[in-house]
Amino acid sequence: MWMHVLRLFQLLQIFVSIFEYLPLEDRKSVRLVSKLWNENCTRVAITKREKLVFRAHCSISDITNVLIKSNLSGMNLEFHNIFINYLPTDVWKTVGHKIYEVNVFPTSRLQDETLKDIVLYCENLASIKMWKSWERDTSSELLDFLINKCIKR
Repeated sequence: MWMHVLRLFQLLQIFVSIFEYLPLEDRKSVRLVSKLWNENCTRVAITKREKLVFRAHCSISDITNVLIKSNLSGMNLEFHNIFINYLPTDVWKTVGHKIYEVNVFPTSRLQDETLKDIVLYCENLASIKMWKSWERDTSSELLDFLINKCIKR
């Protein structure tokens, strides 16, 4: 019995190594095979290079549902032409611990309150990029708040 379990575990480790090298489309297909394969394909080691990309045709409620219902253990987010300021604070509170990277492209303007939510609730955030085609003035109040809270990311 134990030998069977050990062999199954070793086999899964081999599959996870293979899953890492599969293109995204193939990993999507593999995730549909079974719950076990889905769980193994959503490990951070595998998903660290994947991005969830949201564009102008995505509604705020769609984005909220995708983020909250995602079973990914780590997320890299990219926003194009979306006013992410309308994402509720609860979204950042709920999934913030899973977010490693946020990219905000031009015309997806980021207000201080949203930036504050991202920094406060995304404790594993490694990178936030705001692509500049517009002027960004972070208020001194936001910077003072983050400094006084001793936020380190």
